[in-house]
Amino acid sequence: MNKNFFYVLFFLGLMGHSQQLPQFFSDNMVLQQNDTVPIWGLDKPGQKIQITTSWEYKVATKTNEKGEWRVMLPTKEAGGPYNIYIQGSNLDTIHNILLGEVWLAAGQSNMNIPLKGYRNTPIDGALDALSNADHHEIRFFRVNRNPTLRPASDMSGEWKISSPENAMEFSAVAYFFADQLRDKLDVPIGIITSSWGGSKVQAWLGEDSATKFSELIIPKVLGDSGKDKRTTPTSLYNGMISPLQDYAIKGFLWYQGESDRETTNYKELFVELIDSWRLQWHDSKLPFYFVQIAPFSYDALNPVPGGDAARVREAQLQTYLSVSGTGMVVTMDVGDCQDVHPSQKKVVGDRLAYWALADTYQILIPYQSPIFKKAVLQKKTGEVKVYFNYAASGFIRQKNLKGFYLSDDGKKFKTAKARISDDGNVLLSIDGLQPRFLSYGYGDCVETGLKNTYGLPAAPFKASVLVE
Repeated sequence: MNKNFFYVLFFLGLMGHSQQLPQFFSDNMVLQQNDTVPIWGLDKPGQKIQITTSWEYKVATKTNEKGEWRVMLPTKEAGGPYNIYIQGSNLDTIHNILLGEVWLAAGQSNMNIPLKGYRNTPIDGALDALSNADHHEIRFFRVNRNPTLRPASDMSGEWKISSPENAMEFSAVAYFFADQLRDKLDVPIGIITSSWGGSKVQAWLGEDSATKFSELIIPKVLGDSGKDKRTTPTSLYNGMISPLQDYAIKGFLWYQGESDRETTNYKELFVELIDSWRLQWHDSKLPFYFVQIAPFSYDALNPVPGGDAARVREAQLQTYLSVSGTGMVVTMDVGDCQDVHPSQKKVVGDRLAYWALADTYQILIPYQSPIFKKAVLQKKTGEVKVYFNYAASGFIRQKNLKGFYLSDDGKKFKTAKARISDDGNVLLSIDGLQPRFLSYGYGDCVETGLKNTYGLPAAPFKASVLVE
């Protein structure tokens, strides 16, 4: 148990009321189905605690010397509504509980942006989604902002049932993900969202993780500015992730990276985040599906190919390729060079759902974007042939396929004419070059168009050209 529980207990004792549950154990919550889920809380030291569920399970325990208690509750198949009765120094009842699939969605503004959008930033398909948002089987718990340099024992928020009024405030990406899962799995879906626009990955690391990186300095006092609160190492992990401890979930969704364009070791930080979050939930195999940042003109002076955003996408691709149990959604086709918050959040949420449906729930559908395999210079034809994984049926043919560049020195790149070959690969004209290097979509905002036959866009990359 978190040591800060002791101080909470002391404060509650002064108020004459000892029994307390974390706020996410509350009415309308969703618990992971067919699992053994932890429930915990506070009461007077040595107090007997009796927990009874309306799915016919009982368990008893006693608080320790600090007043902490914790039990494990077995759940059954999806369904409900159920109640949980907790009898300690007084009786607490948690009402209208559903058993289903629970996911944690986190990141920065593109995860945070709600279905109603931001000012002058709409969400495509929002009106249709809201008009069909009366789903009592979709529940959201939005974690309120709480930056802190010490691990918090609780977080503020409230479980809300999907309705047109409530869904307006839900994360658009997470809502579309939840709607897809509810429709395909026919079970209740609970989403816990914890996000803050402009946050850096270091803020979502715990102290044990942050101290592994010499450049990350945890101050003794958290600054007052919004930037300090959302970028200081450990500040968001402590207040917005750590209190969940190991609330039973099926997996993670992540959409962040725009604020780390100048971070040179983003991959190492991101891998540490994934590993440490899995460690907190005591499951090294928990699915972790994330969104590769979308095209945007961060700096019009950046050359193409090149740019800080391209390096973040490269780090994200390397993470996906090197860390098991991860999945990456490519967004090269749904970005907006003039808006860092592109409007097509349904596409993003749906693609995250395809990953979950196929990879987690074993429903056989295509879900992976084409990933570069190799490029070979064919001297006889004077073309570079580019091969991809996850494009077994080839690509959607186009008259003017954009996004490919060739270079003989790795510094100056020239636009390459590209076409789809009859055998389902990509052919590039060398136009007098002796190409040694190749890139695709490798820039802050490069126009691209390569998609496999299922409409999933190819991930951007840079690579060497082999000689046949």
